[in-house]
Amino acid sequence: MGDCIDSSRRVLRIISPNFVGSEHCIWEFVHAAQEEVRQGKKRLISIMLEPVSELYNRVIERHITTFTYLDFKAEDFKRKLKYIMPPEPM
Repeated sequence: MGDCIDSSRRVLRIISPNFVGSEHCIWEFVHAAQEEVRQGKKRLISIMLEPVSELYNRVIERHITTFTYLDFKAEDFKRKLKYIMPPEPM
């Protein structure tokens, strides 16, 4: 899984109560964040699927309070997501 994350142009994180409660999702989240710092590229895209009233992990809590995320329920969600995704390779 780590190799797939490393070779991706974008990594989408769908934040939900199930996401923050999963050890595997937390591992992938941390791995992608570390790889982003290592490569110096902005590739992580967080999408808030549903509000998370209690964040179970400090790394995720810090990310959500520090970085912008897309709200799945927002009226302009699709437009914003399309804007931040890289174009198809030719």
